[in-house]
Amino acid sequence: MPSHYEILGVPRSASAAEIRKAYLGLARERHPDRFTDPAEKKTAHDFFADLTTAFNTLSNETNRKEYDQEVERPKLQTPSEIASTKPP
Repeated sequence: MPSHYEILGVPRSASAAEIRKAYLGLARERHPDRFTDPAEKKTAHDFFADLTTAFNTLSNETNRKEYDQEVERPKLQTPSEIASTKPP
């Protein structure tokens, strides 16, 4: 799944104003109400849900810091992932 920054098409160094501008542009362009075909409408709805989540996370300074920390945190492997890894 793409990161919130990738969804909005902004760099991690983007300001709050840049994030808002990117969100508004994508919301206008990809809003589900703009599509009549049911398949396109569903795709747009799914994207819009991800877009809104990304905007809500990155536009709030506290949530953005938490998100950035979570993304930077190393991911732990599950036992099944460890077992499936071939030794060198």
